[in-house]
Amino acid sequence: MSEFYCVDLNMMCDATTYFTTNLEIILIFSVVYILVGLSMWISWKEATKEAKE
Repeated sequence: MSEFYCVDLNMMCDATTYFTTNLEIILIFSVVYILVGLSMWISWKEATKEAKE
Protein backbone atom coordinates (compact mmCIF):
# COMPACT_ATOMS: atom_id res chain seq x y z
CA MET A 1 0.00 0.00 0.00
CA SER A 2 2.68 2.49 1.03
CA GLU A 3 4.77 1.75 -2.09
CA PHE A 4 1.98 2.80 -4.45
CA TYR A 5 1.18 5.82 -2.32
CA CYS A 6 4.81 6.92 -2.56
CA VAL A 7 4.87 6.91 -6.38
CA ASP A 8 2.35 9.77 -6.52
CA LEU A 9 3.84 11.86 -3.71
CA ASN A 10 7.61 11.68 -3.99
CA MET A 11 8.10 14.52 -1.52
CA MET A 12 6.01 12.85 1.19
CA CYS A 13 7.30 9.35 0.43
CA ASP A 14 10.37 9.37 2.68
CA ALA A 15 8.58 10.99 5.62
CA THR A 16 5.54 8.67 5.54
CA THR A 17 7.51 5.45 5.06
CA TYR A 18 9.94 6.45 7.82
CA PHE A 19 7.06 7.22 10.16
CA THR A 20 5.09 4.06 9.38
CA THR A 21 8.13 1.77 9.70
CA ASN A 22 9.02 3.38 13.04
CA LEU A 23 5.42 3.01 14.18
CA GLU A 24 5.39 -0.65 13.14
CA ILE A 25 8.68 -1.28 14.96
CA ILE A 26 7.32 0.40 18.11
CA LEU A 27 4.09 -1.62 17.90
CA ILE A 28 5.96 -4.92 17.40
CA PHE A 29 8.30 -4.15 20.31
CA SER A 30 5.43 -3.19 22.63
CA VAL A 31 3.49 -6.37 21.72
CA VAL A 32 6.59 -8.52 22.33
CA TYR A 33 7.28 -6.68 25.61
CA ILE A 34 3.68 -7.25 26.80
CA LEU A 35 3.77 -10.94 25.83
CA VAL A 36 7.11 -11.51 27.57
CA GLY A 37 5.90 -9.63 30.65
CA LEU A 38 2.69 -11.65 30.78
CA SER A 39 4.46 -15.00 30.42
CA MET A 40 7.00 -14.05 33.11
CA TRP A 41 4.21 -12.87 35.43
CA ILE A 42 2.23 -16.09 34.89
CA SER A 43 5.27 -18.28 35.50
CA TRP A 44 6.13 -16.25 38.63
CA LYS A 45 2.57 -16.67 39.96
CA GLU A 46 2.73 -20.40 39.26
CA ALA A 47 6.10 -20.65 41.03
CA THR A 48 4.86 -18.77 44.10
CA LYS A 49 1.68 -20.88 44.17
CA GLU A 50 3.76 -24.06 44.12
CA ALA A 51 6.10 -22.70 46.81
CA LYS A 52 3.17 -21.97 49.13
CA GLU A 53 1.68 -25.46 48.75
